[in-house]
Amino acid sequence: MVLIISKDMEPSTDKVIDWLYYLGIPFRRINGVDLLSPDLPASLTISQEKLDVHFMGDVKADLSEITAVWYRRDATWHVLEAPIAAIRNEAYYNDIVLHLNNETSIAKKALYSFLNIEKKVLGNFGKSTLNKIEILALAKGVGLDVPATLITRSKADVRNFIDSHGPVITKALWESPGILIQKEQLESYTSYTEEITPEIMEAIPETFYYSLFQEKLEKELDLRIFYLDGTCYAMAIFSQLNNQTKVDFRKYANNRNVPYHLPETVTQHITQLMQLLQLNTGSVDIVKTKDGRYAFLEINPVGQYDMTSVPCNYQLDKKIAQFLSQHEQQ
Repeated sequence: MVLIISKDMEPSTDKVIDWLYYLGIPFRRINGVDLLSPDLPASLTISQEKLDVHFMGDVKADLSEITAVWYRRDATWHVLEAPIAAIRNEAYYNDIVLHLNNETSIAKKALYSFLNIEKKVLGNFGKSTLNKIEILALAKGVGLDVPATLITRSKADVRNFIDSHGPVITKALWESPGILIQKEQLESYTSYTEEITPEIMEAIPETFYYSLFQEKLEKELDLRIFYLDGTCYAMAIFSQLNNQTKVDFRKYANNRNVPYHLPETVTQHITQLMQLLQLNTGSVDIVKTKDGRYAFLEINPVGQYDMTSVPCNYQLDKKIAQFLSQHEQQ
């Protein structure tokens, strides 16, 4: 049986499940929120004889029945507050919520450690998010070309960086897709990569919160690569044909995208980096510059891969299902 750990409204999970149905492979899908439901809990046991996990629900599953796990992603497990609604107005309410969240977090880590010890796992439970600065340093270490990068709180440092490297861009340090701000209603603001123009440079204060700046690469192409168990599925994005996508191709989705053959050395360096990170899947962003550089930007271990699979006809959903099925048949 294949165990899938995902979340609600996750279309890639649905597509892989379609293939598992087609291949006749039994599976159990667990969404993060399911594990908080009193109707669908997981129980973990440790004895001298064995570790065990038992999932309740219509399709019950014991650890011994699970042959492979796909850690797609899970919504953060915050404790359901309905069972403690009666104390909502008490002064200690937030302390109780914090305590229960900590308890739940430990249970989650224990569950994932049991699965990680016993089963073949696609994905990495402990690396659903990465520190992009640490990854840049590791990428440089395995031989990948990385853009000159500055993290600072000082406008003077930015001036010096521009003097050394020319035009620069800025983007979020964190992988967050944006922030939510409560106004009259909850509003979502997406964080994009932006060029630091003279007007922006003039407007920013002498000091600010920690921010990331990088040399602005003269792009020929953006490359999105989906890595799956040692194979790179690369897609070229013709982002420079549209003024709206030259700095950040995510702003609009109407670029031409085609399959791309990476140089062997770049493939080898990506593989080395993924092995170093103990990741057997993830999406890698690289820029090919006009002067022939392949500049590594970042990795998203749980990013959407449909944008690579569909235009390039890579059928990645099928390949993921086959990866999981191989372990079912062993």
